[in-house]
Amino acid sequence: MSRQHRSGVGRIYDDDISRAGADKTHFTKYKFQNDKGTKPEITEYDVTTSDHWPIGIQFFDHSPPSQLNTHWNLQNPNWELYSELIEHDLSNNPIDFNCCDNQDEIDSIVKLFTDIIIEAAKKSIGLKTNLSSRKTNVPWWNKDCHEAILNYKKKLNRYKKTKSCQDHILLKNARARSRFITKNSKTLSWQEFTSSINQKTSPKIIWNKINSLKGNKFKTIPDILYYNQDKIVSTPNASESFAHFFQKNNSDENYDLDFISYRNANIKVPELSQTNANYNLCFDMQQCERIKMATPNNNNASDEEKIDPMKDVRAGIVREVGSQAIWSLSSCKPGFGVDQLRDDCMETYWQSDGQLPHLVNIQFRRKTVVRDICIYIDYRLDESYTPGRISVRAGTNFNDLQEVEVVELNEPYGWVRIMTKDINDSPLKTYMLQIAVITNHQNGRDTHMRQIKVHSPVEKRDLLIGNFSTVEMRQYTIIK
Repeated sequence: MSRQHRSGVGRIYDDDISRAGADKTHFTKYKFQNDKGTKPEITEYDVTTSDHWPIGIQFFDHSPPSQLNTHWNLQNPNWELYSELIEHDLSNNPIDFNCCDNQDEIDSIVKLFTDIIIEAAKKSIGLKTNLSSRKTNVPWWNKDCHEAILNYKKKLNRYKKTKSCQDHILLKNARARSRFITKNSKTLSWQEFTSSINQKTSPKIIWNKINSLKGNKFKTIPDILYYNQDKIVSTPNASESFAHFFQKNNSDENYDLDFISYRNANIKVPELSQTNANYNLCFDMQQCERIKMATPNNNNASDEEKIDPMKDVRAGIVREVGSQAIWSLSSCKPGFGVDQLRDDCMETYWQSDGQLPHLVNIQFRRKTVVRDICIYIDYRLDESYTPGRISVRAGTNFNDLQEVEVVELNEPYGWVRIMTKDINDSPLKTYMLQIAVITNHQNGRDTHMRQIKVHSPVEKRDLLIGNFSTVEMRQYTIIK
């Protein structure tokens, strides 16, 4: 739940939301007050650096209250006082057990006698109240852990009674064995879970497993909406509450007169026509179809728009020359290196293990013409590991590399083609290529690249009989 800004006061009050345009930020700094609880504390905010007011978030704990366990305190009961109190009450208020003609009289006699016993027990024995001590089950607990802990407790109780040296040795052995079994059970449980996850596993599943291993209880937040201390349970009431809330939040009563006069003098607000036109009419199906046809859908791109690095290879226009080069990396995780980068599998990838920039070095044995570099990247799977800015460098060796192309990426999915050209706009001729990942999405540290293909144009020769796509037919296209 967020909070509302009161202009002129410089603080956040009430459980509302507020924002301001760019022309409204020519004022001073605002301090945020923080109450006790789980509300975030923001000490100072400069409104000249953003066109929005900050929003304070308050989380409410909807977890059920802790269960109380009440029982009789039987450690030091006073049974003599208990008997005397019961005898005293029965002597002062005798109960006639002979007049039990109907069920109501029997129930009243039983209730009276029960109340006498309970009152005497409260005065002589007393009640003891504590929180429920039942522990949350953890996934690594098994029968071996239970038996080891039970054996340790038995040895401990025996040593408390005997205090002998032999029982002390048995106690230490049982304690060491219980610790070994529980620690080994935790390790095996975690190894079994980590072997079952992959790059497609949801982070929610991983964190739920971590919390269950720690024994943390899960707290669910019910879908309850309150407005003006009233509980909202229906959709129309929720819509009406949101309408009143935003109408009040955006009204001029939240700003002082100086601010309103400044806004009116510098911003031209478009006025609606004074006709009786209804601006809230429902859309009909024809209007929905026209909007659907006019809206571009970038997610369902045609096959022609997708990059296929093997299309030109099959057509004999280019050839893949990455296999003729020596590949090296600036860093990599064990099992996520050059082999995974060149195995033609989109499920494997190279993962760096160091500081930015991350480098892929491609060194040819002779000067090679490079038309383009195709990189397969998947933001949906890699998220913060996805490169955001890639630089392509070329040269003779590591000492004379020059940047020839820089590409900015925005949540890419699929093949990314980077054309490499020299100053004459011709395919690049080089001994060495270097692909540098300058930044990652979401300020990620390490990076993922799933595949890299390097293409060189095929030399055109005279006396070609035809333009075939298969290897069997292309071997007959040249007259020797």
